[in-house]
Amino acid sequence: GQHAPLPGGQKDVAMETLYAEPDCTMGWSEPLTVFSVQHHSHFMGLHQEIIVERDGVNLGAMRSEFRFDYNHQSGVEPNNALRSLLPGDRLAASCHFDTTPVSANSTVQIGEESNKEMCFPTFLYYPRQELASFAYVPPTTYSKLYIADVEWCSLPSSDENFVSKCAERKVLVVI
Repeated sequence: GQHAPLPGGQKDVAMETLYAEPDCTMGWSEPLTVFSVQHHSHFMGLHQEIIVERDGVNLGAMRSEFRFDYNHQSGVEPNNALRSLLPGDRLAASCHFDTTPVSANSTVQIGEESNKEMCFPTFLYYPRQELASFAYVPPTTYSKLYIADVEWCSLPSSDENFVSKCAERKVLVVI
């Protein structure tokens, strides 16, 4: 894997922080509107966060989640002040784990299998960005329905009051 194993027997062990540096986010063609923030770990996940820094100032976490629960995962709206991400923002993702189920003289491997751990905070946004600038390309094993929905979400709205089909759908669902 990309990360060293986590030490066992600890109540709160942090994985190395993951960064999207300003030189990377400067590739965004315009500000991003975030409409959902998800956190994903496996059974030892304790909590995660994506911190936004703008011009060297910590603006806080996109989502407040004090206790991650593997059995209750969902996307939530970001904190109001962080709905808009700007080119040049620095994103810092951190993940914490409770490895007490594993003995102190053992380790927890990092990987995709549920008997290993992972740090996978994500967010959904619009407008769509060029792949070369900042994007994750889903593996082909993802549902075609999910990929089609993401592509649909990036389409411009036929209503001039909305910037995308996603923004239009979100308001229609909320009202």
